[in-house]
Amino acid sequence: YESRGIACWSGNDDQAFEARHQCGAHGVISVAGNLLPKAMRKLMDAPNAGQLNDALQNIFSWLFAEPNPIPLNTILSMTGLCAPNFRLPYMPSSKEKRQEGLELLNLLRDESIPDEISLLEDNDFTLI
Repeated sequence: YESRGIACWSGNDDQAFEARHQCGAHGVISVAGNLLPKAMRKLMDAPNAGQLNDALQNIFSWLFAEPNPIPLNTILSMTGLCAPNFRLPYMPSSKEKRQEGLELLNLLRDESIPDEISLLEDNDFTLI
């Protein structure tokens, strides 16, 4: 489609690396980029970032295990990058899922993760 003037973008974080470097996509419309902007930038810029792509697959899966934007808003709240407010019917991820997310982020510490990450208790979230 490129030859016809149609630039292609990946819409899936888990497929963005291959789309960019193997299929010629121009980038990605990314959910994970809100949480891991430096890592996603590196993934899109560096054709030799296959190891990083592999390392990010678990957090990509975690971010899409529940309907968007629940996991993203939950984990951004845990990092302090946004207020822990949810507009119903959306609710934060369960404490068990938050623990999983916390563990995954701790594995990626060198990839632009904020220094302070908190599990948060259920009552730390405001439901509007």
